[in-house]
Amino acid sequence: MKNILIGSDGFVGTNLRTRKNHEYCSFDNGFLKKELNSETLFLDITGDMSAIETNFKEAKGNFNVINLAAIHHIPYCNANPSEAMMVNVMGNLRLYELAAKYDCSKFIFASSGAVYDPGEKSHTELDRTISSDVYSATKILAESHLKESLKVLGVPVVILRFFNIVGAYDLTPHLVPDIVNQMLDKALTEVRLGNLSTRRDYIGVDDVCSVIEHFINSSDEYDDLNILNVGTGEGHSGHQVFDLITKISKINKAKVIDKERFRVSDRPVQIADNTKLIDQIGEITFTDFEKSLTDYLNWRGIL
Repeated sequence: MKNILIGSDGFVGTNLRTRKNHEYCSFDNGFLKKELNSETLFLDITGDMSAIETNFKEAKGNFNVINLAAIHHIPYCNANPSEAMMVNVMGNLRLYELAAKYDCSKFIFASSGAVYDPGEKSHTELDRTISSDVYSATKILAESHLKESLKVLGVPVVILRFFNIVGAYDLTPHLVPDIVNQMLDKALTEVRLGNLSTRRDYIGVDDVCSVIEHFINSSDEYDDLNILNVGTGEGHSGHQVFDLITKISKINKAKVIDKERFRVSDRPVQIADNTKLIDQIGEITFTDFEKSLTDYLNWRGIL
């Protein structure tokens, strides 16, 4: 079985490749990492698809697609909604349609825990989805297109709703990289941050990769549309994240809450109910959050 990985040079894709548990035919557009890995082929999923179509044709009826490609930094998506829609929605739909043309075995799509209606409780897969920003809107639309296209084209779909991933190779300025960037900047005496009272479900990137690999390998009979939350089921506030990074790094800078950095769409709680995930793949010993932060700080060269 050939595994075709889209977004191979991004955060999760790089971790998947470096684990070397599978061989991948890798594609990326260099959005985050301008110089592509030597084994990666260039692909713009909103443009010319001939390079990947050649791979689909060669592997006809015997390949999986793992689509990790997305623009997912919320402020960037809000500032560039057309680009986010083209990549996250139309690009994904074009991939699915083309993969179906060559009898793809399974299409694995990276979605997000941000699709849920904001609330105070952990989210199950049956909770209502509603957008609170451009990024979440693109993921909801992409999921909807896959659900409807599946009815016509028939390629089984696994939708993995990732919660907040932590670990090496994160090049996007999420909360953890933002804190660390400011801590490392010798010109700064303080770390300016937005709303830290919100609670998020932080899952180690190795655990995310293990889940993806499970569904690459799995021959179990799941529904043709299989939607799962991928999170630990535990929440940490932004204050806890800052304190842990300070503790591990031993870099002590003042924390300043800057209301200019607050987001209109800040969700109070974004935590996964992972019951369905555990039912399907068995008990998981999730990587300790402090260990995931330590891995990230090691990658940044701090420890």
